[in-house]
Amino acid sequence: MRSFTAPVDALPERPFVIRPYRWIFPVLAAASIAVLLAGVGLVGFWPMPAEHAEASIHSCASVFTGREKRIHFAMGLLAEGRIERLFLSGTRQGANHLILARAREMAPVLYDARVTIGLGARDTRGNAVETAKWARRDSCLSLLLITDDYHLPRALLELRRRLPDIPVHGQAVPYVAGRPIAAADLATVAVEYLKYLTSRLRPAW
Repeated sequence: MRSFTAPVDALPERPFVIRPYRWIFPVLAAASIAVLLAGVGLVGFWPMPAEHAEASIHSCASVFTGREKRIHFAMGLLAEGRIERLFLSGTRQGANHLILARAREMAPVLYDARVTIGLGARDTRGNAVETAKWARRDSCLSLLLITDDYHLPRALLELRRRLPDIPVHGQAVPYVAGRPIAAADLATVAVEYLKYLTSRLRPAW
């Protein structure tokens, strides 16, 4: 009996079958590595040790306002003579009149003579922009930046981009002090860490 072989063109096409197991494992592996690297980076990111900048005397200092504790910390340095001029950046967003009034009560004479209020900033980049303008206008030879420890890396990055010719030092204010770390604290720091990574990748402007 003679065998019959169908032409190649006559053979039925094999249906295209998606096999998710071929790509799901590489995707999961890449995601796991990314999460691991992010976790390692976050551990090194916070808590950030203070630079002990308060041990020196600075002619200019700026607070990126947010929590009231940042302003009180800076006013304490001003009252102790550790800083000569203080700029409160972003008070429209981060500090209301009551907070500023309480800050003034700590050292009324110094507050009236040496504290400048910045109203233009709405975010960290805005803080850096208006602080840089103030520092140049007041001919600051160096600048001390005061903000929460978890916020300091991104704040320093943004400000140093705008003041490449002026030394900028950081003073970390402890975000969590005197109490256990809560889940909300970790969430806040994680979000800030993502913002920091984004700022590192974004061109300076």
